[in-house]
Amino acid sequence: MRRARWLLAISATLVLAPSVAWAYLDPGTGSYFLQTAAAVLFGGLLAIKLFWKQIKGLFRRGRGEKTKGLSGEG
Repeated sequence: MRRARWLLAISATLVLAPSVAWAYLDPGTGSYFLQTAAAVLFGGLLAIKLFWKQIKGLFRRGRGEKTKGLSGEG
């Protein structure tokens, strides 16, 4: 039953999709994608930097060491 639904969905998508797409990507689109990729990368690096002690603490909890939280208590 599940396989039949997927097959129907894929078939409907292929039948209803146009065979020719008259799409246009201007030169600014590439730089927008690069900016988005850079923002995701640097945002992830910042999040890792801000939460590094908590991330490290997740792996050290089994060894009996206490980790300090964001408030400095612990």
